[in-house]
Amino acid sequence: MKFNQSMLYTVLLSCICSLGILAGLPLDISMQRMDARDIAASSTRGAEFLHSFGDITKIGLPGNIAINSSDYIFVPDEFNDTVWIFDPNGTFVGSLGPAGSGQGEFDHPLEMAINDSDYIHVIDEYNNRIQVFAPNTSFVREIPFGTSLSHPHKIAINSTGHLYICDQDGQWIKVLSPMGELIYQWGHNGTGIENVEITSGIGINSTGSIFVCDVENDTVKVYSPTGEFLHEFEGPWDNYFDYVHSITFDAADWVYLGQQHNSRVGIFNPKGEYVTTVTNPGSGLGENNYIEGVAINSTGELLVVNWLNHNINAFKLTVIPDAPGNLSLTADPEHDGDVFINWHESADATGYRIYRNTSWINDFDPSLTLVADVATNATYTDTVPSNGSYYYVVVACNDDGNSSISACESIYVLIEPSGNGTGNGPSKIPGMLTPIMIVASIMAIVMLSRKLRKNNRLA
Repeated sequence: MKFNQSMLYTVLLSCICSLGILAGLPLDISMQRMDARDIAASSTRGAEFLHSFGDITKIGLPGNIAINSSDYIFVPDEFNDTVWIFDPNGTFVGSLGPAGSGQGEFDHPLEMAINDSDYIHVIDEYNNRIQVFAPNTSFVREIPFGTSLSHPHKIAINSTGHLYICDQDGQWIKVLSPMGELIYQWGHNGTGIENVEITSGIGINSTGSIFVCDVENDTVKVYSPTGEFLHEFEGPWDNYFDYVHSITFDAADWVYLGQQHNSRVGIFNPKGEYVTTVTNPGSGLGENNYIEGVAINSTGELLVVNWLNHNINAFKLTVIPDAPGNLSLTADPEHDGDVFINWHESADATGYRIYRNTSWINDFDPSLTLVADVATNATYTDTVPSNGSYYYVVVACNDDGNSSISACESIYVLIEPSGNGTGNGPSKIPGMLTPIMIVASIMAIVMLSRKLRKNNRLA
């Protein structure tokens, strides 16, 4: 009997098919991971109105706002020549002043800042000085304008107590020691991107970077603590900024920009990328009207000073976590339908929801199968009901809400049938015999190949 090549292929195919049948397995027993399509995800900040405070009969023209380490609130009032003091709940508890030119007296208190030791610094504009008060509000000293300062109108203080002041109609940023000595300066109406034309606000984040609002160019410029220009950012569309007058930061260094003319607060992430807007202009409850100052207290409340409403609005900041990153799926090599799910944890998340579908997931849909609602661990094992392709996303959650979905990942699963024919899991006997059958089939193929070569030589 002569063997030809086509007969050999037939025998090989029969061996392979027999192997699949004897083992009780499909011909293709692979489990494949399919390509993932990235879906952009980002954190979201927002604000919910809580309450208003400030006696409209007392507050004339409020300026900016400063908060000490005990969350006491200080608001300068240039009309009444005083600084109003409120407790953390917004209850009026006292004031600095009165009007005058003596120690502790004011003539048009314009702006103020409080350092990390709770010392209070007030720009006393028409008295040409900055007054410094102890945490108990007693007078400490004054810093005269003189040669160091010409016309300061904005002030911020870094962690070492150095004063950063917008001076001379906003054309200079001047840095003073805690005692008031000029150390260095930059700016002066330059034409380069690193220079400012008219400053309208200044703030310092937790890393010491200086954020300067340039009202003339509708930008926010960022500098190192020594004045080296780092970068700038703009609003999300033309004319979004409309006289950015104040700036503050939350604990994660997200940026909050109070805009005077359009009465809104723009929220940006630490890189200067736009996130959302708190906008509710008007004169009613919870509405903002000509924002003069913004600040955030230790409990995460955003406080907004309204010049024309003569009050302060308090908002609860909401922090929606980032969508989980680096979602990955791995099938159990035992072919029992288990899918191991892993992802990177999201900041601010207190839990995760895992969703599954039989088609690609582009956006969240209530019809998705909720696989599990888990705590902060970033791993889970799911068991799929049958062979096929499965698509997964993960959503991060906290008390403020849910993130957008993660990037969608998919996996193709083939389940090994059980020995009792139920199809619920792997058969232990075929599972043990499979390696033996593979070796036996390879040996049979080798023997057939040798016999074919021998018969061809005899022929």
